[in-house]
Amino acid sequence: MSICGNVVAFAGRSDFNSLMSEVIGVSLIKKGNTFTDATFIQSANWHTKIADLSAGMVALPLSIKRGFENTTPDVTFETAGSTGFQEQTTQPVPSLKGFVDGSYCDYKTYMALNGHSFNVVLHLKDGTIFATRDAALVVKGFRATVNTYFGIPLAENRMQSFPIWINFEYMDEFEDGYVDNPDWTFRELLDFMPVGLNMKVTTRLTTTCVVKVTNRATGAGYESLIVGDFAELATNTDNVTVSVCVDDGSGQYTLTVVEDTAGSPSALDSGEYVDIQATQDDATYITYATNVVRLSVA
Repeated sequence: MSICGNVVAFAGRSDFNSLMSEVIGVSLIKKGNTFTDATFIQSANWHTKIADLSAGMVALPLSIKRGFENTTPDVTFETAGSTGFQEQTTQPVPSLKGFVDGSYCDYKTYMALNGHSFNVVLHLKDGTIFATRDAALVVKGFRATVNTYFGIPLAENRMQSFPIWINFEYMDEFEDGYVDNPDWTFRELLDFMPVGLNMKVTTRLTTTCVVKVTNRATGAGYESLIVGDFAELATNTDNVTVSVCVDDGSGQYTLTVVEDTAGSPSALDSGEYVDIQATQDDATYITYATNVVRLSVA
């Protein structure tokens, strides 16, 4: 709201009465990834953002059909003591607390989102999608900071076990809100997501280590990963690679991890680590993805 006023022009009224539907899902989108009016409602474009092999996973749709709370503070008014005149003194930025649909193993992967900022698209129960649109005609999610927290398993209100707080950052983005109604459902976006795999370290890294990979839903060992499926995401040393992968059967893999110093591969030293993730694809989209694990040398 401008302190010096805005242009006011009455804009008529339609003959259609409708309330916006409730939120059933959110898509967290990495900054820099936007839409046009056309691609915002294009199923293939969403599939690309969620699971494209070359671009990577830059959008994460999350179902909050277990419910959400509107945590936006109330608008406040101050009252003049002598006259009783009231005037609005705040314009709170929206926020919500949603309860993620999934399991603890899924939620563990979301805990890494804590404190990060994303562009957030809201998916409504009637199929509409809600975002913002700027003067350059760019459609994007509302900028927000995301927080997560897990403590003792709940005895009551168990559907609220996996909370996610979304604190939006800019009121003007809601003033420029943009709603559209695609011919696909939020359920289809969830189906675009890679199948979740669990990966855990069973033998700590020396020159080699052993990891176990299982299907997150069934617990069955996941086989057929190859060395190129293991990506190095972060490290505290230089040029680290998974150079050898031996499938030991039943989803267990022996990995050889080396750092390349001046052209001479060698084992990591004490205190060094690398964060890795394994994925598989169908040559177009990522179809399976593990959580991130840290391989470290004692």
